[in-house]
Amino acid sequence: MLTDMIEGAVLTGASTSTLNKFEAAMTVKYELIAPAYAQRAGDLFLFRSCVLGRKGSSILEGKPRKQPLVFSYASSESDKVDISLPDGYGIDEIPKSVKYDYPFAAYRSETKVSSHELN
Repeated sequence: MLTDMIEGAVLTGASTSTLNKFEAAMTVKYELIAPAYAQRAGDLFLFRSCVLGRKGSSILEGKPRKQPLVFSYASSESDKVDISLPDGYGIDEIPKSVKYDYPFAAYRSETKVSSHELN
């Protein structure tokens, strides 16, 4: 899954929690290294802060629907990504926060800066 989203990604650690608690949300935590994820442009490094951004589906895209769409189960997905910057590098700009609420779904994206880290 990771290499489909980030070319050359190497999984360096993974763990799960709440597997035995069926009423709780399952958590999967993994760490990865992505060589050449940032692209150099002069004195700047450019990269997408939305690292795992290609999980969507085109099922609701295209022509207006005439029949209802039924999902077999409800789901909720969230990603928390921390990107560490090397010493000597700062953050020039970050993407604006995004928030969409619909009767059938909600989407939020926010990037925060703390010291030499994006999260």
